[in-house]
Amino acid sequence: MSISLRSILFFCVIITLNILLWFYFNQNNNHFYFLNSDQQNEKICFSSNQNKNNNGNQNTISNSNNNHNNITLNENSNTNKTFDDDLNNLMNNILKIKNTNTNTNENVKKSIFEKWNEKINKEYNNFEDFIKIQKESRDKLINGEKTERVKAVIFFVPDEMYCGGLGDRFNGIVSAFYLALMTNRAFFIYWMRPVNWEYFMQPKQIDWSWKTEWMVHFGETNISRRIFCINGCKDQLSAWQTQDLNSVWPEDIWWISINLMHADAFIYNPFFESQALHYNLFELDQLHILKHVALHSLFKPTPLVISQLSKISSHFDQLNISFSLGVHIRTGGDNGWNDPPRVPADGAMHIFFASLGARLLLPPQSSVIVFASDSQKTLQFIAQSSNSNPNLHIFTLEGWLPDITHLERSANKLDIDNHIRTFVEWWLLSLSDVMVICRSGFGETASVYNCAPAIYFLWPYQISHSIVLPSGFCNQYRIQRSYSLSRKS
Repeated sequence: MSISLRSILFFCVIITLNILLWFYFNQNNNHFYFLNSDQQNEKICFSSNQNKNNNGNQNTISNSNNNHNNITLNENSNTNKTFDDDLNNLMNNILKIKNTNTNTNENVKKSIFEKWNEKINKEYNNFEDFIKIQKESRDKLINGEKTERVKAVIFFVPDEMYCGGLGDRFNGIVSAFYLALMTNRAFFIYWMRPVNWEYFMQPKQIDWSWKTEWMVHFGETNISRRIFCINGCKDQLSAWQTQDLNSVWPEDIWWISINLMHADAFIYNPFFESQALHYNLFELDQLHILKHVALHSLFKPTPLVISQLSKISSHFDQLNISFSLGVHIRTGGDNGWNDPPRVPADGAMHIFFASLGARLLLPPQSSVIVFASDSQKTLQFIAQSSNSNPNLHIFTLEGWLPDITHLERSANKLDIDNHIRTFVEWWLLSLSDVMVICRSGFGETASVYNCAPAIYFLWPYQISHSIVLPSGFCNQYRIQRSYSLSRKS
């Protein structure tokens, strides 16, 4: 089949799908139900919970006031189900959460950049006492007070081993931060490989920035310890959960390399219970909320990244776009570097169709679908397939910024300019109003930052294995169980 004929057929499918979605929405606008998982027998069952989600609009976030338990799972127990059946189930699940997306009407008069700035500048007051500790430690280092002991946890990216992509490193940073919080130590980030990440991320409420001249203070081997947890450290987790680490590790400085989310090991360690209670971490309750608050407290984009976001938002303003739907497709091994395969070609098309359905959560005429991917082929095909539909706004960074680059795996990873795209794409996803993502730390951490409605694709990345999440990947603890269910079906 020629490329042109395929594009024509795809265009026809898109038009038909949009008509069906619009008709379906108008016929079912008043029906909202949720699917909840029965925790005792691990089955999916119906309930009529219609509580609205008050997601993080207060200064101190507490999970007790948030309804994150509602998820929907399309099970693939019947292998004879057709694609139309799966798509119909997905649309049912999207419609179930439409009324929980209450920000659409109130934000319609705001420019997209105004909304982005509101999200970036959102602050929590959970860590006010820690901020004081951090400032005192930084002042000692800045003033060169070597006689004053400084105890700190330093997240660092080692030169000698793989440390993962952006999502993996975010997970590690959050884990290291909660280790510092629980042990009453200052927290810093030393990330110089492949490039200094302070070109792209800067401190927000907690100043974690590191100065190389401070190495003199921290360099003595008798006061520092190195801790590694790269891609797994089961042998260490037991100690992290049960021992008084301040006694087991008497050194003042802990250099930790970690790319996994193990914050709960430190928070639920009985020796640090008083610290966890002091910072109300048990009220946050779940890993996704802990990560959400940490990401918002630690990071904001640098002026370099903001300038790119400003250019993109100006482009959207010219198109009268006020809302964005962020989509991430992680194919793996499709862009010139060695990476385990993820989403196959047919899976990418399923994600594309789901993105069209997710537009129902936004005003279609004033919204754009922002696609991010590690595959240039996927982005080019999506752009080619959608060019013939003038009512469908699709945006990628193709032509805006250099080619796609992986922090660890790309041959051109030492060039600073090649990494700007990675961080701009992550922020575009993190600031979107609705998300469609797949199994990748890149999209998952963006969704945790965001907590916006999302469709999450599980292996084998078909619509039949998608979950509709009213609060995005902030339903992480439910996803893990659902993922195991989907693998068994």
